[in-house]
Amino acid sequence: MTPARRRAKTTKATGGTITIDSIIRIHSQFNDNDKPFSILDLCDPKTPRYVLMEENNWQLVDQCPINFYRPSNLLPLPTPEYPGDLELLKTLIKVDEQDFEKIKFWLTYAVYPYFILHWYRKAILIINGEATKQKMLIMKVLKNLIDPCNLFEDRFPFKEEQLIKDCEDNYILTYTIPNKISLQKTAAYLFPYVATGTIECVMADVYYRPKLTIVNLACYRPIIVVNNNESLKRPLFHDYEFHINVKESNDNESEEEVLRKLEDLKPKILGGLLSWAASIIR
Repeated sequence: MTPARRRAKTTKATGGTITIDSIIRIHSQFNDNDKPFSILDLCDPKTPRYVLMEENNWQLVDQCPINFYRPSNLLPLPTPEYPGDLELLKTLIKVDEQDFEKIKFWLTYAVYPYFILHWYRKAILIINGEATKQKMLIMKVLKNLIDPCNLFEDRFPFKEEQLIKDCEDNYILTYTIPNKISLQKTAAYLFPYVATGTIECVMADVYYRPKLTIVNLACYRPIIVVNNNESLKRPLFHDYEFHINVKESNDNESEEEVLRKLEDLKPKILGGLLSWAASIIR
């Protein structure tokens, strides 16, 4: 049975009926007092553990009103350390300060999508530059920081079925744009809703859709795109993206070494990200 045809299971939560099929890892909303909050599912298969993030604060909880959808591809996250240290991320990815600030805001969007999408409209991180290995490494580090999975896949989805399957298996979507693809095809295949201007009305009821379809696949999903297409010089999706430019690095560490360091530092980095994000929630 395809994801689009599967019967949606629902559960009651603050603000309405939540569609499990469209909630993986993160749920953001307002409580009864109109205070924003976000819940991160650590995906622990043995002990339920969640992070409740509110204005200026986050805490671990063992109960959650949301029955998160957990595809088999997802891996658990470690317990984040409070208050953590987001600056440790700089030891793993080699970017300048300006680009690191963009990454920080995109990561904030990833753990609190409603706020960032509403105010900044920055759902997509596009990684440009000639350093192909460095670009892929940054993509993998950021993906694994929040949404580790059993199989890392970055092939570009040329068919709607592939796109839906990606949303079925992942929270953060990761893609590499091949060199031989036009700007029109990129926009048409990846996010048709962007071109139609329907993002705000889609965002308003993203949590209540009865099934996972191409229309709502990225309304609150963080996306990372490695751009290997030399002809794509202008923005792909206008106001919806952060652009960073990666240069060649003299660092001789292998990808495996960097990802291994990430696993050691992840509790502190993740805790630092949550503290940073909570500090700017209003």
